[in-house]
Amino acid sequence: MKKFHDTGRIICTRLITERSKDDYTFKQWINECLLRYFVCDWGDLGTDDKKMNDTGITSGDRILAKYKNLSGDIFIITEADRSYTTILFTEEY
Repeated sequence: MKKFHDTGRIICTRLITERSKDDYTFKQWINECLLRYFVCDWGDLGTDDKKMNDTGITSGDRILAKYKNLSGDIFIITEADRSYTTILFTEEY
């Protein structure tokens, strides 16, 4: 099983933070998405985007995953320099 640990600092946007404070189920789902991300489960992306992520882990490209939820879809994005990973709603991108 592939694992991706080089995420840098993990940050959330203000909207993700606020929703997590008010909705424990959403907060749990965010944690589950992060666990999926750490094992290279890129969520609801197309095949080509998933392959780009797999290659990007070793080539140093940006990594992006998308996870769908009734409370709002999210992106998890790790910058190419691996300095930080951001969790945000897709509409914030």
